[in-house]
Amino acid sequence: MTRWNHLNTLKAVCAVFALVVAVGCVAQRPPEDESAAPATGRAFAPGEKPVPIPSISTAYQPLITYDLQRSTDSVRILEQQILKAPPSDYPTIEAELLAVLAKPTTTDAGREFVCRLLATVGGEASVAPLGALLTDPKMSEMARYALEQNTSPQADAVLLAALKDKVVWPEAMGLIDTLGARRTAGAVDLLAGIASGDGLEKELGPAEAQALRQRAITALGRIASEASMQALLALTVEEAPLSRAREDALIRVAEGLARADLKGQATVLFRDLARSDNPALTRAAAYGGLARVMGAKAGSVVASALTDPERPVREAAVAALAEMDGEDVVKMYGARLPDLDVDTQVMTLAALAARGDRVAGPYVTPLLKSSDEGTRMEAARALAAVGDVSCVVPLAHLAAAGDAVSPVAAESLARLPGTDVDQALMDLLKDREAAVRRVGVDALVARRHRDAADAIMARVTDPDAGVRTAALKGLGDVTDGTQLKALLRLFGLVADTQMDLLEKSITSAIRQGGDDGQMTSQLLLAMATAEAPARARMMALLGQIGNPKALHTIQLALNDGHEGVREAATRALAEWPDATPLDRVIELAAQAPSTTLKVLSARGALRMLELPDGGETEATLARYEKLLDAAPRDEEKRQVIESLSRRADAATLDVLEKYFDDAAVGPQAMGAFKTVLTACKDTADKARVDRAFALLEERDVLELELPRNKWKATASNHSENADAAFDGDRSTRWDTGTSQAPGQWFHVDLGVEARVLRVTLDTSPSADDYPRGYAVYVSSDASAWGEPVATGAGAGAITDILTRPKSGRWLRIVQTGQVDGKYWSIHEMQVFVGR
Repeated sequence: MTRWNHLNTLKAVCAVFALVVAVGCVAQRPPEDESAAPATGRAFAPGEKPVPIPSISTAYQPLITYDLQRSTDSVRILEQQILKAPPSDYPTIEAELLAVLAKPTTTDAGREFVCRLLATVGGEASVAPLGALLTDPKMSEMARYALEQNTSPQADAVLLAALKDKVVWPEAMGLIDTLGARRTAGAVDLLAGIASGDGLEKELGPAEAQALRQRAITALGRIASEASMQALLALTVEEAPLSRAREDALIRVAEGLARADLKGQATVLFRDLARSDNPALTRAAAYGGLARVMGAKAGSVVASALTDPERPVREAAVAALAEMDGEDVVKMYGARLPDLDVDTQVMTLAALAARGDRVAGPYVTPLLKSSDEGTRMEAARALAAVGDVSCVVPLAHLAAAGDAVSPVAAESLARLPGTDVDQALMDLLKDREAAVRRVGVDALVARRHRDAADAIMARVTDPDAGVRTAALKGLGDVTDGTQLKALLRLFGLVADTQMDLLEKSITSAIRQGGDDGQMTSQLLLAMATAEAPARARMMALLGQIGNPKALHTIQLALNDGHEGVREAATRALAEWPDATPLDRVIELAAQAPSTTLKVLSARGALRMLELPDGGETEATLARYEKLLDAAPRDEEKRQVIESLSRRADAATLDVLEKYFDDAAVGPQAMGAFKTVLTACKDTADKARVDRAFALLEERDVLELELPRNKWKATASNHSENADAAFDGDRSTRWDTGTSQAPGQWFHVDLGVEARVLRVTLDTSPSADDYPRGYAVYVSSDASAWGEPVATGAGAGAITDILTRPKSGRWLRIVQTGQVDGKYWSIHEMQVFVGR
């Protein structure tokens, strides 16, 4: 072979030199000659005007002096414009880039950048200039990269010629890779020669020669043609790395042939690679390929690999199941299940489940009796997807066994489809084994099988406590309001210890609907003959129905002779769904026979007061006052005050004022008073508002939070984010973006003239970003600030700054402290003002 001799090298250098000179001459042609010839050398369609080589325009000038170490904003902008350009603009862009490439003064960095751009926009015109750079040690890699992306067939010829004449082995490695990536058909013979290694060791040395041969073998695989297949099959290699590369390349060829719809050739090659004398990974890939190419026809061949001694091959055979359609394939795999090792059994079961073919069920069910727990578990899981009514009994017994597999078996029972499965599960309720009956109940409940309601109710009196409990727990999921009468009859049959379960099931049935009038009548009939404990429980159920007839009965029951019934009636009223019994519930907050019931009533009354249909303001506030007087503990009083603080009407101020001096809630009432006054200070009830302000001034506690909806802010740093300091969202913030230093400032236009009394800065989500020092200023004109109204330093996440009272519209906070590595941040800011 002569491609590596020095004579050819000299020829190549001379040719490249001539090409560079030619390109340079074209690029340096005087402006008046620029239109004399096509600029790009591109083949033009009939009628298409050639694009002349322009002078290097202003936008492209920065590429000539491009330096990686200096600012390159103009180059980055140009790159973005080129990458976004439509293909119709590529010839013009290409001509500009080639002119830059040919200019002798263009930096190496600029030429590399041009090559990178030509990988996107380059066409036939770029092939020769880029080919000339393949022997340039500095530019060969980027030129090859650009040629690899070039769609012109001429690029193949240039790359192939360069490889024939290449002596510097690193560049040869890259050229081989590129020819493989481009799937250059004409390179097969040359690559086959390199892969054979003739004379390479003498030229390059053993290690380099082997590396080059391996690259050539890989490239033949990437070309993936019949010719490259024949070359690889004819190739004799002994070294292990080369042998592995050859096998991988043949797999890639087979896959390429299949993609090219040459399935016959691909099948022959895959079968050859699946031979037992090939390495495990090769055989694994071959079996997967056969499944993809042949489909169901490969079923018996691929299924036979399930017993292969090598695990990768077995895994590939299992994975191939997803590639082959048809029930016959499933049967082939299923028939082999008993002969497989445990690991392969588990893998195959999972694959059968993923397919979901019911024909697999009879093959999977026997494995529920496997001695291996993992196999039993995977079989049970698979039956949810492939099982039918025939596996109900074996799954039920496995679920009843009480081992690690039981929950999986129970879940599969719940997921098996079909009405025949429902009937089979109902038959389980008559099984002699209590555990199986319990499994049947649980499965029917999990399936929400309402036709099983009567059968499950019959299990409420089962001899086995576990079955009884399962039935009571599940009744609510299979019954509804239409079965309330039958459910109520169970009150006389269920033990006291399980009454809570029955009550929950009845509650669920009530909530699922039905005629509430009918349900009330059924409950009242049942109560008429029930013992006192049962009547008490039914009283709670009446409360859940919530109609007037039920309410009348509950109110009468407040005078029942049985304490439990009276207590149940009180609870039912406190939990009533609307505010109808509100006045009676307020009375119970003061009169109920126990503190517990008083507390329950007080909280129920407060809930009713806060309902949207709470009534007219005066009547509602009167009830608030009654509830405050009736509240059994200070805790309930505080809850009522808190509720009042959320009301934005001036009349609420009159109620709160009465509790300023209350030992338990005085401070809270004062705080609620300020909150309400802030919310309603602009309402039409001016007289009430003025009186409220006067009252606060009289007590020297006038301080209101200034609304933030009119604020506007600027700052010394990151001014565009300043409004995040008071947007009501503590997850956002304003910050300096740099360490705290004296002179940083935050400036707020409050929107109105106000008498500033206090400023609060919250940095809780960034706890260490509090100001290490501050000075606060207030101004009426944003220019004359005067002396600071407060100075100091933050000490934690909340910086509460008390100021000397001063009126103004503008507020300025100046950072006076310093700390490295900590921003000054404000997540939320509040300003409190006097009147």
